[in-house]
Parts: sequence; C-alpha cells; structure tokens
Amino acid sequence: MFVISCKEIKTASVEKHTKIIQKVNALIYTLIKLQLHETRSFKDELISELSKNPTEVRALSEMKKFVQELPLEIVKLNEKSAALMQM
Repeated sequence: MFVISCKEIKTASVEKHTKIIQKVNALIYTLIKLQLHETRSFKDELISELSKNPTEVRALSEMKKFVQELPLEIVKLNEKSAALMQM
C-alpha cells in the first residue's frame, strides 16, 4: 500500500528552504562586502586626490575636474548602496 509520511515531507521541505535561505544570506553578505570595498576605495581615492598640493596649472585643473565630478560619483555610490539594501 502507498503511505505518505507528512513528517518526512515537512522535514525535507524545511531543509530545502533552510539551504535556500543560507545561500541567499551568503549572496547578500558577499554583495555587501563588495559594496563596502568599493566605498572604501572611493574614500581612499578621495583622500588621496584632495591631499595633493598642485603646483602646476594642469594639476590644479585636474583637481578642479575631480571635485566637480564628486557629486555625481557620490550619487552613483548611494544608488548602488540603496539598490543593495532593497534586496
């Protein structure tokens, strides 16, 4: 005769969903680590550029361009972070 054990089905289902949740959590953790690395790199680049003391007109104009592009770069970084947090 055909017998179905609900306990075994429930256990298998719980195990399957637990594995899925663990994989999703690992993926989110990895994405957060990548975003953190990108943010730190941006901060380090920012500090490096702003610490320079330009002695030539060309270097000064490059710094000016860098500073003018900062708001756009910050917005991009914030958008990536916000998209990650909505997962």
